[in-house]
Amino acid sequence: MPQHIAAIPRETGKRVSNRLRKQGLVPAVIYGKTLEPLHVALNKVAVAQVLGPRAGHVHRIVVKEKGFDGTVVVKEVQRDPISRQVLHVDFHHVSMGERIRVEVPIALVGEEQVEKQGLVVQRQMREVEVECLPASIPDALAADVSGLAPGQALLVKDLVAPKDVEILAPPTEVVAVVVVPRAAAEEVTEAPAGEAAAPEGEQATAEPE
Repeated sequence: MPQHIAAIPRETGKRVSNRLRKQGLVPAVIYGKTLEPLHVALNKVAVAQVLGPRAGHVHRIVVKEKGFDGTVVVKEVQRDPISRQVLHVDFHHVSMGERIRVEVPIALVGEEQVEKQGLVVQRQMREVEVECLPASIPDALAADVSGLAPGQALLVKDLVAPKDVEILAPPTEVVAVVVVPRAAAEEVTEAPAGEAAAPEGEQATAEPE
């Protein structure tokens, strides 16, 4: 169920935004197909409690002074690069009966098993775009990499999504690949070369002067 967030109208401008942050508020904007951009401010503590680390979460925002009470999707969360505190939030007003497109995290399962074999999982994608109803947005799409051998890749088509969720990325796009660490690979390639050097030396001594 969408979590409720109370908001108040605000003025626009960089100075206004900075002043709001000092007051413990987070600037935000709500926009949509049939909605004029609505600039609001949210309580900093409430934002930390209800907003996750990614876009795509569904919430219900109430702006009493403007008479707005609607369902929104978090489209973008701007954070301080050091403290990671939320600086600004973009919300998209949606209808619960309308399919929307959002980015959903990809959660890899079995990385520990791969690492125990001395291998490394290289991620090529961390999120994937999906289309679904707001209430059906998954927290993440899980994929098991534990059975992959060196050089094998996990593709978008290997991701399993709920029945009413459509993955929009190309099915052959690489999500992750299992590789041999560089140091281990160098040891493997150098060993045959050293072994091959001995016969060459023996042939050289056998040649007449």
